[in-house]
Amino acid sequence: MQQVTDWLEKLGLGQYAQRLAENDISFSVLSDLTDQDLKEIGVSLGHRRQLLRAITELTGREKNAPKAASALRRTAKHSGQPADPRRGTAHSRQPLWCEVTECRSGAPILVSLPRT
Repeated sequence: MQQVTDWLEKLGLGQYAQRLAENDISFSVLSDLTDQDLKEIGVSLGHRRQLLRAITELTGREKNAPKAASALRRTAKHSGQPADPRRGTAHSRQPLWCEVTECRSGAPILVSLPRT
């Protein structure tokens, strides 16, 4: 729940941290929240809109992460070296490996990303 509290503080909406905690809303279920859910726990209209926009941005980043990793893999495949996401060029830095566990088939895939 601390992750939700920190996120709310960054948005300037820390006053809702207790309400979300009382309703067992963790970071993993934020994307499931609706306007009605937020209304039921006492979030004002303006803040509901702000929260829903911020949640959309979060889920958009999560969905785009595999696309970005795929683009990096394609670039690395053609150049023979890991891609540099900051410059769009190849470099010889040692890659950082991370596991992406949510793909369409349900099987994990391993993605190579450069260290920054």
